[in-house]
Amino acid sequence: MAYAFDGAERRITLSATTELDVKDVYSRWKEWAKDTDEGKNEIAFLSVGGQDIDVGAGTKIPAYIYITNGWTIRPMESDHTLNVINGILLRDGGGDPFEDTAGAYTVRINYQQPVQAISVGIGQIYSDINNVQGMRLLLDALVLGKIIPPGALPGVLTGRDKDDTKDRFTATVAADGTRTPISYDPD
Repeated sequence: MAYAFDGAERRITLSATTELDVKDVYSRWKEWAKDTDEGKNEIAFLSVGGQDIDVGAGTKIPAYIYITNGWTIRPMESDHTLNVINGILLRDGGGDPFEDTAGAYTVRINYQQPVQAISVGIGQIYSDINNVQGMRLLLDALVLGKIIPPGALPGVLTGRDKDDTKDRFTATVAADGTRTPISYDPD
């Protein structure tokens, strides 16, 4: 893969390639930032995922790579289709991570996103909570909801629903991080 990194312009320029390996460009950017004085510039990527789900089965959480801080990727200067492989490339905050070529070329971007379906059978673990209720509890606890008070231990920890209209769960947390039995509202 041929990548040119320009910290002043916040641009990654591709040359002599019709394939962009998301994990590879992220790794090469990290090496470039570490090995040059260009590391003083704004970071180009944030990443989430890539961890093993089941080593024996070879399954991993898909890698989500976010281009950030105004960085862009410019495809090579020719008419071609650019195949984006080996991860999910997004722009932090939304939008297109690619910019147009300098010349009047037509470049089509073909995202080959990895598909990984993961199911959680909460109803099989807790007979009093169905899958929808379990996912609601998990999403509010881990992602969508608000934790009150934020970062305070020990004390009473309350998790609110995503709309901040009701307590989804409460627990008493000791200084060592252990909890008393939780009360919860999955509906």
